[in-house]
Parts: sequence; structure tokens; C-alpha cells
Amino acid sequence: MQSVDTLASVLRPALENHLKPKRPRRVAKLGFADDFGNDSKDLARDLAAQAATAAIPFSDQAFGLEPLSGGNTAETVGVLSVTSRFVIKADSVDAKLAREATVMRNIRNDAALSRRFREAIPIIYAVQETAPYAYLMQYFPMEDGWISLEDRLYPTDEAKGITEAAATRCINAALDILFEGYGSRQDLRRPPDVNVDYVGRIRERLTKVASLDERFASRPLSVNGTPILPWKHYLERLEASAEKLRSLGPHFSTVVHGDPNPGNILLRTDVSSIDVKLIDPKDWGEGDYLFDIAKITHFLTATGPIEKPANGEPVIAALSKDGNSVHLDYRMETPAWTDALVEACRQRAEEFAEAYGDENWEARYELGMAANILGLPDGRLAKGRVDAALALFGEGLMWLDWFCRRLPNDVSPAIRSALPSDPTDIVPRMLSQAREFVTARVPKVREELDRRGFSLLHWSPPHPNDSDKPAELSLEHEGRLLPATPAAIRNLRDALAVAIERREHLDQTLLRGHERFADVKIIRLERDTGPQSIDRYWDVVSHEGQANGLIARGLSFRERLQTSSFMTWSAGNTKLSALNLELPVVPLGSSGVVARLEFNWIDNPQRALAARKTDEDAITLGEPFAIAAHLQDLPQELYEPVIEHTTFREKFVIHGPDRQDDERFHLNIDTITVQSLKDQRIASYVDVDIAPAQPVDGAVLADLISLVDVLRERYDLTPNPVSKVLRDAETLGLPLV
Repeated sequence: MQSVDTLASVLRPALENHLKPKRPRRVAKLGFADDFGNDSKDLARDLAAQAATAAIPFSDQAFGLEPLSGGNTAETVGVLSVTSRFVIKADSVDAKLAREATVMRNIRNDAALSRRFREAIPIIYAVQETAPYAYLMQYFPMEDGWISLEDRLYPTDEAKGITEAAATRCINAALDILFEGYGSRQDLRRPPDVNVDYVGRIRERLTKVASLDERFASRPLSVNGTPILPWKHYLERLEASAEKLRSLGPHFSTVVHGDPNPGNILLRTDVSSIDVKLIDPKDWGEGDYLFDIAKITHFLTATGPIEKPANGEPVIAALSKDGNSVHLDYRMETPAWTDALVEACRQRAEEFAEAYGDENWEARYELGMAANILGLPDGRLAKGRVDAALALFGEGLMWLDWFCRRLPNDVSPAIRSALPSDPTDIVPRMLSQAREFVTARVPKVREELDRRGFSLLHWSPPHPNDSDKPAELSLEHEGRLLPATPAAIRNLRDALAVAIERREHLDQTLLRGHERFADVKIIRLERDTGPQSIDRYWDVVSHEGQANGLIARGLSFRERLQTSSFMTWSAGNTKLSALNLELPVVPLGSSGVVARLEFNWIDNPQRALAARKTDEDAITLGEPFAIAAHLQDLPQELYEPVIEHTTFREKFVIHGPDRQDDERFHLNIDTITVQSLKDQRIASYVDVDIAPAQPVDGAVLADLISLVDVLRERYDLTPNPVSKVLRDAETLGLPLV
């Protein structure tokens, strides 16, 4: 009893005088003497009694108290020293404090959870569950070797920077503990709600920060050169896709920490092992494990580099206007180990998702990154850290944009055609005007059909070539799709193999039950090994403040470096190249089917580019760049090669029931490897294209749209109505100019 009295006698003045609130409350004054009043005596006595019941050894002599700084949100946080020290937290109004303690206590006592996960959670010695709220918690002092992952990754002393091997070891130790917890138990009765947990957070935080500062208003924005739509547009898209979003959630919930950012992960290391403690969890208890992982990776890719720059130079965010355009520009450097740590997190998430049937984890991860990062600017703004708030705002919007491109009916902001055309419109007005311009201004234009059925305009090339190739403007229709889950392409390939082996109609195999495809079959075209093609894409030379490059605006300029026997365009044995200039695609409805125009011709790339600066004579000569410059107002800056693109193609032909040469559609599965010519980064992805193999009329276009819709629904594919090179840039993570 004497020990309880002694501890209570220390706690009471601590609550009243020693530990001042770190920030004012509207409902409470600074200083606990007024906040707790007469409650402090009872609160101190109750906490002391619980601590004694918990059998924590302490003496009557060794009491002391000091404030504890850090990222805590409670009004009062301090270190209470007895024989062993522990943390006291108190708050006069916020019940979350008590719920946080209860969650930790429940996790520690849940025998169904992994022992290592339970022991990574601090011990709660005492908790007050009614106002005023408080608890006593196990403390992990630095002098005992406990250092947060944040301080290890971003030390204040640059000379103490961590190696990639050490950083990877630390992150894997933390991931081991977290995923042991996630794998211990799954609750099938209460799966997370993506609309509430992700979209609700985005809506709440963006609305709040915009009300605080007009710089965060919903409006078109260029973020480091990447066009971004007004954020209310994205919210409308999310709200309109509520059912789709609900289907992206896991079918189970797991135990979660809620905020395992590197500051809340404490590590104690030695040569052979790493001890891990997970402090300051949210009061949720259960939820989506992937939100936890996004908490870690958003810190690695955004919060850490922005707020703790490796070079010591603060990140400066500049918001500027150019006419009606608003530009947000900032630069940040990430440590050399960043990609390795993010990949470690994503790999663990992928392994867990595959093991537990969470097929949509990749899409949800993008939304989780947006929700996490966009949850930060209002707090930074409240603390006067405007540059950090703006930079985080930009990073979060880019993640939101990437995710929204997965949704039905979505149109990438890089596409200048604004809205999808009527899906029954074979030649959308934007494209027909371009064809009419070429026919009217270039002499001796003739109409042709290629072997695939595409509608062509041909004219004499501006410069002769040994291949005797004309200059060409091709009108093409195709479905452009991406896998929405890791299993999507695998499942599609398996289904194609079965359909080909059985030689049955597609309504019996690949598109089972869809009578519209009861009269067609499919074969695979066997081809030589090696790439379909190797291409080099050009864009304007990058410089600060520029946001008018080809790629960002949905155009592309391609130089073919290597071709194959089954490709239409080849420059022959000359120093000239097969060139391609694609105008922005026009989505036809929401299925992923697009109509587009592309120029093909043989020339030297530099000579072809020079034509964009010329006058009417170049149009009359049929220079594709001069024509495109008139149609699209092309940038006049210097151009350079920026991306190398290698395509390995699996080609399938959908044909009539009686003859294989009765080709109806071509389906391509392309495995693409891309490399940045700026920094030599390499990435890869897989996409699916479906195009008609016959001239397009209303019936053929309707069949194409129906085919693409069915494939999307059956094999978890998502529309990708953008240029190939824009997809390349996104995969490489390149900033667009």
C-alpha cells in the first residue's frame, strides 16, 4: 500500500503541474491543474493501484518525471521513472487515448495471435477508460539500444548514414513481425470497406486542407510536369465507382497496427538478431493489412525524403500560374536504398495476398498510398510547414491519378480529347478533321486499306527512301487493357491455352456462355524467338518549369531500331529509320476501346523533327511533323531520345468457324521491357491489345467493344486508354515534361 501511495503522490503533481499539454485545446486550457482539477487525485490513485496489481516492481525512493517529446497526439506525454521506467499518457477529452491502450492490452492477451507479434506490442500497466483518460505503458529507452527505424534511416548526422544492406535487414525485421500478426488470424465477418477507409479519408482531408488554404483548392494542376485533374473530379470518379471499389477490398480483416511508420517501429540490434517493438498503434485493432504497408512505404517514398532530406537541403515547393495553368514544382532526393526497401514491402504484400486470395492488392495499394499521403498536408499546414504540405499534396494527387486510371469510364488527364467519344462513332470528329486536313492540304493523297483492314491515307514521302514506302496516316481501332491483378494475365493465358487445345467455339471456352462469340475460334501464331520490335521514343529536352512535352500530352514520336519479318514497317538497309508519330487517342465509351491516328514514314529522326519549325511548304510536302504541329501545336524546343522500348509479343487470331484465314480479330499479349535513357532505370509490364482484322464498320466496332468488355469482366483487366510511351513513363516512374 505504501508503494501505491508513493506512486500516486508522484503521479498527481505530474498530472497537475509537471507535464504541460503540447498544444492548446479549444475545450481545455494549458496546464493540467485546470484541465483535470479534482479528478487528478482519483486518477493518480487509480493508475497507481492498477500498476501495483500488474506486479510492476518499484521502490519508494526512485521516482522522477520528465516530459517526453515525439510524434504523440495526446495532450500529455512523459517518462515516469520508478525502479523501472515507463511512459504515462493523459488526455482530458480524447477517448481515443484509452481505446489505444485497450487495443494494445487486447493484442498482448490474444493467444490466437503470433507470440512475436504480441510481444512486439508494449505492455499496458494501467489505463483509465473514462475522462480524464490516461494510461501507463512500457518504456523503451535509447540507452538500452532502442532506436526507431526512422532515426536509423534518416539520422541527423549524415556521417551515420545507413547502408542498403543494413536498411534492408531492419525493414525485413519489422515486416517479419507485422506479417506474423496478419497471418495469425483473419476475420471473415468484418472485411474492410475501401469506400470508408480509403476514399472517406481522402475526401475528409482534402476538403479540410482546401478550407484552410486556397493553394490546395480543387483545380487543374501540373505536378512536376504531370497533368492532374481537379481533385473533386477524382472524388466523383471514386464515388461513382463505389461498387467497383468495394470489390477491391480483401474478403477478410486482420489485426493491424494502424500507423507503423518508421517512427513507430523501435529496433534494438546486435550482430545476430533484431528486437522489434511497435509503439503508438491506432485504436482500430482490425482492418486492412495493406493500409499498414502503405504507411511504411509512403514514408519511404515521400514523407521521409521531404521532411528529412538526405542532403540536408529543405524541399522547396513552388506554386506558380502561367495564364490559366497552375504548376506545382518541387524536387526531392530519395536515399539510394529507397527502392530496395519499397520492393521488400511490396514483395511481402504480394506473397501474403497470393497466400490469402487477395487478388486486388496492387490496385488497392495505389489507393492506399494516395489516402495515406493526402492525409498529411492539413497537419503540416497547421504547423506552418507549407513546403512539406504542398509537396505531399502533389505526391498524393499523383498516386490518386494513377489509381483512378484503373476505373471504368476514366480518361487519363494526359489525353487532350477530354471526354470519351460516342462508342458508335467510327471516326470521332477530332480524327475526321485531321484526315480532312491532310486530304485538303497534301497533294495526291489516296485512300488505301492495309492487310489488317485499317483505313490509310497515302502520299509521296517528303524524302525518298530505298524501301519505296509512302508517307501514311493510319486510322486504327483497338482495345487497350492492363491486368488489374497479378493473376490476371496468368488466368488469361491458361484460358487461351484451353481454347486452342480444344478447338471449340469461344462461347464454350475463353468466353464461356457469351453467345455473341458462338461462331468464332482462336489460334496462336507461332513466331520466331526474339523481340517483336525495339523502339526509341523521343520527347522535348527537360528543363525546369516546362510542362508541354509530347508524352505528357498523349502524343508519341517513335524511332524503330529493330524490326522483325512480321512487322509492316521497315526502313530497309539504309541509315534512315521507320518513324511513327501518334496523335492523342480518343476513347470510345468506357470499355478501353480507342480510335487513333498515327503517321508512319521513313526518314532521319532529326530531319523529321526539323519540319515542325517550318511553314506552309512543309505541309504541302507532306511532312508529318508539320501536319501534326498544325493539328496539335507541338512544342518547338529541342528533342532527345528518352525511353527505349522492347516488345515481346504473343499473337492470337480469332477467326471464323470454318477457315483460319477468315480472320476477325487479333489479340496480342505484349511483355514490354523499357529503359530510361536518362538514368538507365529498367522496368517491365504486360498489356493486352485487341484489334479488328477487317475493315471497321458499325457492326465490327460493336463486336470489338463487346469482346473487350467480356475480356475485362472475365479476366480482371482494366482499360488503358493512353499511349504506349505514357505507360512506359509511368512504369519507370519518370517525371513528365
